[in-house]
Amino acid sequence: MSVVRPRAGGGADQRVGGVNGGDGAASAAATDALIVPALELAVIVARLSGQVRPPVPVPRGIRSLTRFTRLPASARPVVRKVLEEDEEFRGRVAVAADQIEIPRGAWLYLHRPDGWAEELATLAEAAADAEAEAEARRADRTLQRRLAGAEDRLARLDEALLLARGEALRAADELAGERKARREAEERAAGLTRKVSSLEGERDRARARVEGLVTRVAALESVVAGNAAGADGAAAALAQATRERDEARTSAAAADARAVSASRSSAAVSAAVSEGASAAAALAAALGRAAEALGAGADAPAEPGAAPAEVPAGAGGDGAPVSAPAPPRRRRREAVRTPQPLPPAVFDDSREAAEHLVRVPNMLVLVDGYNVTLTRWHDLPIAAQRARLIDACAELAARSGSELMIVFDGAEEPDDLTRSSGRPGVRWRFSPAGVDADDVLLGLVADIDPGRPVVVASSDRRVRDGARHLGANAISTPQLLSTLRREPR
Repeated sequence: MSVVRPRAGGGADQRVGGVNGGDGAASAAATDALIVPALELAVIVARLSGQVRPPVPVPRGIRSLTRFTRLPASARPVVRKVLEEDEEFRGRVAVAADQIEIPRGAWLYLHRPDGWAEELATLAEAAADAEAEAEARRADRTLQRRLAGAEDRLARLDEALLLARGEALRAADELAGERKARREAEERAAGLTRKVSSLEGERDRARARVEGLVTRVAALESVVAGNAAGADGAAAALAQATRERDEARTSAAAADARAVSASRSSAAVSAAVSEGASAAAALAAALGRAAEALGAGADAPAEPGAAPAEVPAGAGGDGAPVSAPAPPRRRRREAVRTPQPLPPAVFDDSREAAEHLVRVPNMLVLVDGYNVTLTRWHDLPIAAQRARLIDACAELAARSGSELMIVFDGAEEPDDLTRSSGRPGVRWRFSPAGVDADDVLLGLVADIDPGRPVVVASSDRRVRDGARHLGANAISTPQLLSTLRREPR
């Protein structure tokens, strides 16, 4: 496969930027992903060009990138710019691409045959559609899992509700039976009370008869004592009065016995009524617990503003409604980071926004190291780029009072940096092996105390969107450079 050289007015003079015009962010991202193998191959060709003897010239803008084993995402615009401007170097990369298997999109970008831009746009649209479809499938699977979980929880709640309703019905039946028994006992007690009153009246009448007979006997004895001639008749009258007196006394004693028996029966009935009242109170408590199970059996709390659940009238011991207890309080939510507000009429992509944020008290500024240096000092060696950025950040820390943390890509720290910076307010670190600085930045945002304000400085869309999702503020590399007073070229 031969290298396609540019022709006047031909498709080889087109730029990838023209492919993405009007296609939207999704197509642009898909196009960038298609040409990544070409950018990585360009770095490899540049590295090998410097190793051959005699060495082959390498474009200046890409020399500092040959030390990377993996091309950082922040360096891709630099490589892309070199390939766009240096056709001879792109031709060498295209020759290397013919010797290995490289995706069609990267091959088109390097060789640029007629119609390559349209074909690359078609591939980008297809890739974007495939990614959107895959994302839709993932979202659908997530929704299916959530739906299954919700249905399972609903089934458990329905089961608990049925059990609680059964308990409530059984308690209501027991309460109705106890109320009926109490009414019957009260009716029996009332009848015995009336009977006791009647017997007490009969006893009083018998006592009155005895007293009358005693008076008559005393009068007859007096007559007998004063009239001996009528002794026989008086004796007979006296005997008759004595018999009547004895009968009256016997009747009175019987009435007293019946009254005592009735009083004892009344006490027994009163005790039974008291026991029935105690049982009814216990049943009312059981019904209250059943109502509590019916109202609070579900794990989820009641909706805000809902009235307490009630058992129908008569459920309590005195006939009043029994309210279910209030639902349990929700657990306290964990603290969530919130972004710092901007002053009125200040837009989040402006220099004023960046100047305001870096001066917020106790602000921590997380800096995407190479994303900044490759934007401002990409023509310098890597060590010089790091030194420039650290010096600029130290000046910003002194002016604003904020703290800055710089994260560089690379598993091992180079010799030109030490852990003791000697620059107050500025720290730096390198990402572990196999981990991008982007992931380290987002991990720091997630781990830092939510009460401390954080702003992330990067032009990488994934880093900025991730930082905003975690509640931090985000500014672009040009905004940071403006606060560092190092304007991008």
